[in-house]
Amino acid sequence: MIFCDTDKLPSKKYTEIKQKINEFHGADVADDIIIFGNPCTMQIILSHFGEIKLTSQSKSVNAKCIEKLTGISNYKATEEQRRELFGKINRANYYIMKENVKKLSTNDKEISSTNILKFIEKFENNDDSWIDEINEKL
Repeated sequence: MIFCDTDKLPSKKYTEIKQKINEFHGADVADDIIIFGNPCTMQIILSHFGEIKLTSQSKSVNAKCIEKLTGISNYKATEEQRRELFGKINRANYYIMKENVKKLSTNDKEISSTNILKFIEKFENNDDSWIDEINEKL
């Protein structure tokens, strides 16, 4: 499994990673093994605290949203701030995150999108045959 931020459009590096994975395996498997956050992982993290649609991966642009949802001011992703932010994630807001990401697009070409729910549902399911299906493609 790979987790990628798409960053800003046209997401050249992200697209290259997907292409290289498919070329290496000689099959269209990238979408089966890549979890993405568009424009960034913070989209998913903040979904634990409220409904949000980020349009930038910039910490300075997102700092106000981060403060509004988490109370962490002037977010710059320092180690202390990351610890504080991740310390606020818990079982109860995990379910909030799941509900909030349901409202986002799963198209990696669209800003404010993620496919994490597809993988969460697989991870939470007792049926792990999806792993075998991916392995067969590889």
